[in-house]
Amino acid sequence: MDNHAPSALPRQASIVFIRIQDFARRPVGEQAELRDRLEHLVTEATSLLPADGRIVLDALDGTAIVIPQRPELALDVAAAVQKSAADLPFSIGINYGAIKAVSSATDPDDTDATLVGDGLDTARAVAEFAKPGRYLSTRTFREVLKNRAPDKVHAFGPSGTFTDLRLRTHELFVHDARFARRRRLKLFAYGTFGVAVIISLGLIARMARPDPPVPIPPPPEPIQPAILVFDIKPPAEVMLDGVVKGKTPPMTQLETSPGTHTLRITHGKFPPIVLEMDLDEGERATIKHVFAAGQKRSFLEKLRKNLGV
Repeated sequence: MDNHAPSALPRQASIVFIRIQDFARRPVGEQAELRDRLEHLVTEATSLLPADGRIVLDALDGTAIVIPQRPELALDVAAAVQKSAADLPFSIGINYGAIKAVSSATDPDDTDATLVGDGLDTARAVAEFAKPGRYLSTRTFREVLKNRAPDKVHAFGPSGTFTDLRLRTHELFVHDARFARRRRLKLFAYGTFGVAVIISLGLIARMARPDPPVPIPPPPEPIQPAILVFDIKPPAEVMLDGVVKGKTPPMTQLETSPGTHTLRITHGKFPPIVLEMDLDEGERATIKHVFAAGQKRSFLEKLRKNLGV
């Protein structure tokens, strides 16, 4: 891959992190095949960017693309990778944050510097929460995109607040064309109402009689996330739809999109709790369990019965 660094790297940049899901669990041959396909997709997606306008960094389970200049280019790269990835297990996270070049400790004059910084770490954490076929962004990237390319920010909608393995919380936004369509419909509704008012005023002036008021259509309601509340003892690992979300405690709740999800809770060698949950918009579901020696298998059936799953 092209690891050419810009001659004047800023301290803030857009970062697109493409992660191979469950990379460590896959056979070595499949790992190599997925890395080759990822490298090919990244090469194609960045081919239209100038050589000094991107930095491609290889990670163990994916690739980071640093774009120092226009944030809308980062969005274009993410969209190109997503479109070409088809059914590949690639998840994408986008962030705007601080990065810096660090030279080798043994050779300060080494020109092959390494990039580090919270901007990279956050982009990688966001990719862990994303699902294949969609990509997530941080609020920071969304705000920068809003200032630089406001026409492209309307396709991002709230996805929820997530806690990574380092117990940092992230307010994330999902890229979905439905959000942009809803905004267009809303603007169209307001525009239609404005035209109707103008026509009504004209008729009033000509006919000297009032027309009935035209009702204002209500704006579409925002999508409310479902919330999972955990009361698990002792601490256990929580996976949602195959993605590790952290340990509970300290994590006490998790926001997710409405719909069908697979929840898996594991602790040591105890039998895991696996639940298929169909969550409604705004639903709040509590999962309580104690991993204890000698626990009966029927407890899982009781938990599923209480949750209605």
